[in-house]
Amino acid sequence: MTTSFLCSRRLVSALALLTVGILCMSAEGANVKLAIRYIPIGAETLTGVTPEGIETDGDRTEISGRREVTEFLELLATASPTAQSSFSRKRVRIKITQIHLGKPSSETFVDNEGVVREQGRDRQLSQDALMRIRELIESSFRKGS
Repeated sequence: MTTSFLCSRRLVSALALLTVGILCMSAEGANVKLAIRYIPIGAETLTGVTPEGIETDGDRTEISGRREVTEFLELLATASPTAQSSFSRKRVRIKITQIHLGKPSSETFVDNEGVVREQGRDRQLSQDALMRIRELIESSFRKGS
């Protein structure tokens, strides 16, 4: 067997595994919904909004459509592991609680600058991703979901 044949075979195997993973995630999306607490990105508040305070200060919505949940989670996954700034505990704008099979499974916070805090780690969303997340959330309010 030639080296190029082995590389091609490995590539095909890797692509097959990736496809299976994506299909599994898509199938799982039917059982996942996102409970969102939201204060509009860029909104100025008189007092700081903390991870604890957004629970009472933020408007509540839910994203449960399979396509919307998948897109939302994919956007969060695009966040760069090197945040441009540190997470601001006084400028929280989004709290995302993933609910899997009716039980909360994880919490994620996003501050006003797009820094994502999840499991104690900070990552940075691009401006485009942050604006698309904002559109998805605001769209869920219009739908009344």
